[in-house]
Amino acid sequence: PLKLNYVKSLARQTRTLQVKAGTIVMKPEDAGQFFIMVVSGTFRMYSRVKKVIRRRIPLNKDEVVMQEEKMYSTSRVRTVGAGAYFGHAAILGMESGRDESFGALTDGEVLMIRADEFR
Repeated sequence: PLKLNYVKSLARQTRTLQVKAGTIVMKPEDAGQFFIMVVSGTFRMYSRVKKVIRRRIPLNKDEVVMQEEKMYSTSRVRTVGAGAYFGHAAILGMESGRDESFGALTDGEVLMIRADEFR
């Protein structure tokens, strides 16, 4: 069991957000910075997948330059509701490897803890 002073500290670090439908709660560039738990409402999670394409471009018969291009596509779309959570890897200091965005489909409420405040 958690000690009472730890639970109180955790409660002080938790932010409650009232969210309107259509609001983006977390953008891909915010991934890994928050733990979020849905209290109420319906939300959609999108995972952005990065694909790196490398091309060999001949400059002349003896020289070749490598060109790298990053492309993103949205996949793994899922709808979540009360009780859903994500970002736990971030607050535990583990690399999640995900690049996600999270938006409200309906009005709702979420609890958030910043990873840097949790540690």
